[in-house]
Amino acid sequence: MNRLLRLSNPARRLLAILSSTVLVSAGDVDISRLFTQKFDIRSDLIQLSPPERFGLFRESDRIFVQTTNGAKVRVFTLRGDTVYEGRPGKLPALAVNHYFVETDGDRTQFAVLPDNYHGATFLGTEADSGTDIQLSQKLEQIQPAWVRAEAGRWEMVQARRGDRNWVAMDRMMDANAGRKIIAYAGDVPPSWVNSTNLLDSYTQFVQALAKRYKNQLTAIEVWNEPWYNKFPDTTNLDTFVAFYLQLVAQARRVIKTVNPSIQVIGPAWSSFVRDESLAMTNGLNLFDGWSWHDYNRGRCAPDQDCGPPDWVPILETNRLSAHFGDFVTRKPLLVDELGLYGQSALGITNTTTESGYRSNLDWYRGMCRAMKTCVMYRAVGVEALIPHVFDLFSQVPRNPNLEVYGWDSSTDSVTAPRGPHPKTSAFLMTCHWLNGAQLIGHRVLGDSVFLYGWKSADGRSFVIAWCTEGHTTPLAMKFTDFFGREMKTNVLGEEPVMIRFEKQQDPGKVLDLVAAATASKRPDADPPAAGR
Repeated sequence: MNRLLRLSNPARRLLAILSSTVLVSAGDVDISRLFTQKFDIRSDLIQLSPPERFGLFRESDRIFVQTTNGAKVRVFTLRGDTVYEGRPGKLPALAVNHYFVETDGDRTQFAVLPDNYHGATFLGTEADSGTDIQLSQKLEQIQPAWVRAEAGRWEMVQARRGDRNWVAMDRMMDANAGRKIIAYAGDVPPSWVNSTNLLDSYTQFVQALAKRYKNQLTAIEVWNEPWYNKFPDTTNLDTFVAFYLQLVAQARRVIKTVNPSIQVIGPAWSSFVRDESLAMTNGLNLFDGWSWHDYNRGRCAPDQDCGPPDWVPILETNRLSAHFGDFVTRKPLLVDELGLYGQSALGITNTTTESGYRSNLDWYRGMCRAMKTCVMYRAVGVEALIPHVFDLFSQVPRNPNLEVYGWDSSTDSVTAPRGPHPKTSAFLMTCHWLNGAQLIGHRVLGDSVFLYGWKSADGRSFVIAWCTEGHTTPLAMKFTDFFGREMKTNVLGEEPVMIRFEKQQDPGKVLDLVAAATASKRPDADPPAAGR
């Protein structure tokens, strides 16, 4: 897969996007009325500094906003609360939150993260290529623990038989020193490969890859989305599974001979549940970790079963176990491509015709799904969670505006993008709260109220709660959004919120306390008589 358009054709076909744009409410504010000034995507009137933050500031940063024409600006939160209005210049000290900026003719956005934000042990991105200083600076703000390196692909390194070029991979390895590096060793076979030499040639290449980066690689992923048409003589499920497991077995033998600590992972399908994957569990001993891709969150919330024709299970251990038995507790799980969907909060139209990049999902619901996905995957023990093209942005109108990008659009490749999408900053904050946290347990009330209890690294208990889309229920407790702002409502909706407890609270009881604070286990119940 290339850097910008990486979904394979079968993956795109799998994404029969069903969602449509809806009007939802961010807390008690109508998100359709957040902006009051006119906007022209072709303008670049607003600049934020320091620019090397790329819209991801910290609480202690002094943030400056400038306009090229000196026009006034308004800065406000995603719930519509104005924090500054007036001439451009230094902004007042701002609390952790996601912010929008508008002036007559232009809009942008930024986020303020906590000073103690350090990414998360499970957070990943695509690897730094080592050739783009702006990308390197952006990854310094994201602080991924995992990266997935494409420069080690077989067809890139060995485009000609007998000639291996490691220059790009060497640079990538150096740029990502200190991170857990996954090399995915192949996407399509080189042009010189045929049915008679593929297995032996690939085994030799993987052995060379392991030897060259013996003490740098965390894992080698045997192929990326290994579709049937990428290999000779794999015309049906049985022949394909047999061939792929042989490919993994031979790769594993030479990798472990070089360094037993390098993990062998796969099969990197475009979804978790596939007939091919189920058949491969008979060869589970060949894998040190099970990797897959998730591009279903544009059409299906993670707390909802999508159903046929492309069955996408709810992201709970018991639901996944229905397909894989105790598999989900036996091997490390890695989601090393995750599509986070949601259109621009600034109102920039998604113009792409690629169905795999377009869901027409509004930004608020996309933000909520991104947060839920992070929580639920961590709850089932996923060790690496890598949002796809998380650090990229599109140039409008030069190329289409794609929903899966992590940053909003720019008018060209030089101008800084218009800040991280709300789904991006909220996803990072979800990672922040879950970094080092241990799952206490989870509970589902009436199939529509989801409660996940956690114990933080400092021993404090907290519960993450939400309702399924289209449902609400009163909650007679104080709760905050994921930026730490107390919500101005006692109604729990589709946006995940946090209920925090004092350190001395018995972790085993926090789910009981929150469940009791809901007016009913039935969503859309009448408010409790006592209020909050």
